[in-house]
Amino acid sequence: MRTAQIGCAAVFLTWVCGNGASADELHVPSQYETIQQAIFAAQNGDEVVIAPGTYTGTNNWDINFLGKVITVRSVDPLDPSIVATTIIDCELQPHRGVVFTNGEPETSVLDGLTIRHGNSSSGAGIQITSGSPTIQHCIFTKCQSIQHGGAVYVAGASPRFISCLFDDNSAADEGGAAYMASGSSSFEKCVFTNNSCKQPAGDHGGAISNRGGTLRVINSAFLLNEAPKHGGAIFSTSSLAIINCLVRNNTADSGGAVSSSGPIDILNSTLVQNTGILQGGAVLVSGSSMDRNLINSLLWFNESVKGSQISLNSGYLRVRRSNVVGGQAAVDANAGSFLNWELGNIVADPNFVDPDTDDFRLRANSPCIDAGDNDALPLGVATDLDGNTRFFDDTGTPDSGLGNPPIVDMGAYEFMGTSTLDDEDDDGVPDSNDNCPGTIPGVEVDRFGCPPIIPGDLDRDGDVDQSDFGLMQRCFSGADVPADPACAS
Repeated sequence: MRTAQIGCAAVFLTWVCGNGASADELHVPSQYETIQQAIFAAQNGDEVVIAPGTYTGTNNWDINFLGKVITVRSVDPLDPSIVATTIIDCELQPHRGVVFTNGEPETSVLDGLTIRHGNSSSGAGIQITSGSPTIQHCIFTKCQSIQHGGAVYVAGASPRFISCLFDDNSAADEGGAAYMASGSSSFEKCVFTNNSCKQPAGDHGGAISNRGGTLRVINSAFLLNEAPKHGGAIFSTSSLAIINCLVRNNTADSGGAVSSSGPIDILNSTLVQNTGILQGGAVLVSGSSMDRNLINSLLWFNESVKGSQISLNSGYLRVRRSNVVGGQAAVDANAGSFLNWELGNIVADPNFVDPDTDDFRLRANSPCIDAGDNDALPLGVATDLDGNTRFFDDTGTPDSGLGNPPIVDMGAYEFMGTSTLDDEDDDGVPDSNDNCPGTIPGVEVDRFGCPPIIPGDLDRDGDVDQSDFGLMQRCFSGADVPADPACAS
């Protein structure tokens, strides 16, 4: 039964609560007490519309679409506050939120609901064993599985997840958030945070384990996920594509971000601050597949005792048009492995906006701007992780990448501004980023154009001279008299 009665807001009085609702909308709980009762009554093309509230108990969990082409949704799937307060709560009882078992097509849609506290053997939030349903604008949180897939389990199906959040889910074995046994699954514009399979028996894939399916992840983010063995964010033994993704601060023994023994494409992605405790700070590759590519991507600030960025265990990997800190020296390749390090890779500070606040977009004059390979991105990939156009020409940066302009940038984010190449003091730092203009020639500077601090060098130009003395004179106030803060301007 419904445990929390929440009245309709005034804006929804006519649509949700009034007597004039159209025949193809079945409202819960005003017309039907439970979600499943509404689905029983629904016909193909109908919408089951669920008012905000917490739904639990029989017919409000283990919800089955029964093969119907319907939409089950909140009153406003695009309003985060509505999604967060329209909740299927399994209360950690031995139940899951939703099941798709009857070949539902992509036009069978679950939209704008929160599923929490699921508890099952596999897929405690949602289990999909046939069909190709669409799940969008949903939140899966605090679901737990005693085997695979804390929130999602897919076998023999082809679901599409769009704009979903997976937070704080766990599996006792593999796939803290999701487990793909077979089929073809895609995640688009999704966020995976704080998922794990770190219980004592835990294994691989802090967020996702892909054991036998074809998995495509695009324009998504993986943050703070954890696995005790392989793949802090993603573990895969079969076909995997990671496109326009940010993979940050994930942890595993091997492959802090990604571990793969099957075909893999990592394209235009940013892998930063991941930890592979034993090997592969960002990526671990193993197995015999020759179809493995890291292209147009950034690997930076990752850590491991062996292969700070990449480890190859008897595997093959092609690295193309990417920026990998440490270059080939950051790749550990054991006997039988082959690293194809192509021309066009760079080892240069990406000039992130602000790593300290986890902003890994590119600043002006980044060497990653207009430096990728246009042909690497699949057809139909037109936007970056922010939703900006994926191909944007920075007229202030010479094209160093491949293809017809505009040239794609490296990493998950396209730079949308215009760089300036002016460098008045010729210190190698463009004026747009130079915090210490006027540095004397030949003095070593940091990334912001400033030389080391020298006692007496008041104007930070790298020497102590008459200009420093003049600056001192202008600012001299005498004892016990506050200095004029504008004296140095």
